Amino acid sequence: MLAISPPLHKDVPMRRFTSPGDGFRAYVPPPVDPAFHFLAALLVPVTHGSALRKAPPRPPLDPALYGSLSRALDLPLEVLELIARNVVEAGTGPALARSSRFLCAVTVPQLYHTLDLRTSHDVASVARTLRQKSWLGIYIREVRVRAYRLHWTDMNALVDALGMKAARIDHLQVSFPASDLPQAMRFFSAFSPKTFEWMTSPCWQMRPAHLFLHFMSRWHRLEQLKLGSFRFDDVVLQFLGLLPSLSRLTLAGSATKHLESRLIKQLLETPCTAPTQESDAMEVDEDPNFPWSAGDRYLDEIEILDCPLDRRLALEAELCDDLVPALRSKVTWQV
Repeated sequence: MLAISPPLHKDVPMRRFTSPGDGFRAYVPPPVDPAFHFLAALLVPVTHGSALRKAPPRPPLDPALYGSLSRALDLPLEVLELIARNVVEAGTGPALARSSRFLCAVTVPQLYHTLDLRTSHDVASVARTLRQKSWLGIYIREVRVRAYRLHWTDMNALVDALGMKAARIDHLQVSFPASDLPQAMRFFSAFSPKTFEWMTSPCWQMRPAHLFLHFMSRWHRLEQLKLGSFRFDDVVLQFLGLLPSLSRLTLAGSATKHLESRLIKQLLETPCTAPTQESDAMEVDEDPNFPWSAGDRYLDEIEILDCPLDRRLALEAELCDDLVPALRSKVTWQV
């Protein structure tokens, strides 16, 4: 339990409440920022049964210091959420959350909207917090696993703590090596994101192919896919038959220097359709051949990053001969 320091006025009682995430020190550091202590005077009245107890007299706030901030709680909830979002981005969200119960309720959803896990310790801390307070998982919309080396027991504990809420997360970003794919299958299978980004290192072929296709086959909501430092081959083509909602594909990393115009052409001309019932019943092996159903939905954009200039010019020249202008316009290049 964490206690707010006594407020500025001696007649206002000190109140106690639990912090939004005791187990996640990266988001909720112990000290309370003194700059927010005065907000303890703005606590809303509390109820006991059916009787409403009057709030204690509000001590006067120095206009030279606080201006009209005493009326901040009268702002629309949308405005308060926007303020809380900016405070969280500035790094003082935990202090604001501990200022009052009302501001805690406004700030906590912004604190847990994005989990930025930079180390294996962060993963363990978040898993511990979510085990203790599982309701916090409903606020999570983005998960960024930037740690390069992970303890997969902690990652599995995080998946267990999220439970069914993992499937509601919209954005998933990972940076661990592709060689960890066998251990990561349980982690990937728990999610169904709208955007997915995987920047691996070092360069890795998309093997074993059946594992890539297995977890991708569950992601029917996926709209944007970004892969970096993979050796792109025909396995990427097979993704299109598993991702009916995919509209944007980004290929990045040093391996783009090995891209072939044939692959880009096929990516643009292959429809993004869901597998047929026959292909659903098939057992996926190392070189699956899915009988895609007919469809007329295609990729809207292919973005290619980090491709050397000489290779880019060669690819553009080849695509000019192979593709009509309408399809060539779907390919964008970024240095």
